[in-house]
Amino acid sequence: MVGLKITKRTVDGAEPRAARYTLFDTDVKGFGLRVYPTGQKTYVFEYRPGAGGRSEAKKRVTIGSATEFTPDEARKRADTLRSRVKVGEDPQADKARAREALTVEELSKDFIKHHVKAKRSANTASAYEEIITRHIIPRLGKMKAVDVKAANVAKLHYDMRATPPWRTRQRQSSARCSVSA
Repeated sequence: MVGLKITKRTVDGAEPRAARYTLFDTDVKGFGLRVYPTGQKTYVFEYRPGAGGRSEAKKRVTIGSATEFTPDEARKRADTLRSRVKVGEDPQADKARAREALTVEELSKDFIKHHVKAKRSANTASAYEEIITRHIIPRLGKMKAVDVKAANVAKLHYDMRATPPWRTRQRQSSARCSVSA
């Protein structure tokens, strides 16, 4: 396969065909411009993980759209990815693991089921559940648990400053009073 240096002129001149195709760069091995039949153009990096060689299946990481990056910026990112592969990392596997990581909501449900309900009294479990479902899940539930930083928790705690700690217990005791009346 004949390679060429991917430049702005190369990107602009790459015309769509009936099937998608990739133009590979001569400077950074594995770096290429993928052109789709729709005319969309993306920068990609192809590599063989692990020990490499023909025994390993090729993997591909999309760097970004040709409208998001200049060829030089994309080449620098590809070179960084190439360096990571050379030391034994697998960038695509890292992305897959990140996608599969638990969200705060999933982790919270697991925490309630396996820790709170199993090890706490009914009143304590109820209080934990209420706090988690009313405050934590609506604010942080969609985030990946590994991405939650101390600043996220501090902001949530700060925003809850108007919610007194007795409010949960007050609701429980008022519910008991209305049932016994």
